Amino acid sequence: MSAHTISKQEAYEFLSKIPLAVFGTVSDNNTPHLTTVFYIVDKDLNFYFISRSETAKIHNINRGSKVSIVVSDRRSFVTVEAQGHAVQLTGIDKFKTIFKMFTDVYSKQDIIEEGKLFNWAPPVASMENGDIVIYEVKPDWIRYIDYKNNSPFDKDAMQEVLI
Repeated sequence: MSAHTISKQEAYEFLSKIPLAVFGTVSDNNTPHLTTVFYIVDKDLNFYFISRSETAKIHNINRGSKVSIVVSDRRSFVTVEAQGHAVQLTGIDKFKTIFKMFTDVYSKQDIIEEGKLFNWAPPVASMENGDIVIYEVKPDWIRYIDYKNNSPFDKDAMQEVLI
């Protein structure tokens, strides 16, 4: 199947509208671990998520596990798949920047009240173990799949994203 390409901008426009992704890692005993996370993406298609340091996904990432990401929208029948490495971000300025990005994106989606920084309760608020950490995932590759306008068997259904 030969893949076609779409622009970063097209992928960004889709990803910036969908607040949830499924993140996959692999445990130290080679067991797949999937979890749903709130995320944001920047225009370079780097993904950011917030978690607690004592979660299975963070333990898996810290021991070198690559991250797989799937974002789907049942209304448009579009799916984006990505794979890359996650890196923990440090520094209060970076934290403020990422929290502001979350606030800006989620206020536009009516997930939080517009103009109120930190006025939302991501699942990390209900987790008790570990410090709050922010990770950035730089994808090695991204695949964009449009099932609405193409059959899954059609060579045009799957498109690589130029990153």
